Amino acid sequence: LEGTWELVDVYKTGFGHSDLAFDGGLFTFYASGQLDYQDGYGGYYEGDWDIRRINTSDGTIKTLKVYCVDHATGIVLGEYFDEMIFTGTNRFEAYIYDGARTYTFQFRRR
Repeated sequence: LEGTWELVDVYKTGFGHSDLAFDGGLFTFYASGQLDYQDGYGGYYEGDWDIRRINTSDGTIKTLKVYCVDHATGIVLGEYFDEMIFTGTNRFEAYIYDGARTYTFQFRRR
């Protein structure tokens, strides 16, 4: 996952609304578990990330946790993605399953 990835789109299926921490921007993931995030609105965040493998009855899934703070404003952003799937060498999707809603985040390597 190391490198810079752009969050290019977020799709929602299902009913209702949830507040999402991220709607676009650039994430730079470092091998150390640190990350930088630029939100596209002038905000610059620093934080950490973690991928976990979870064994289920259907096989193994990967989850992704992202947490960061803008030190200038004190704004904290974080998201736990219930599943992530690489859809190509330079693309992956991360999912949030929220009751009757599913959010699909599409990332592309920069």
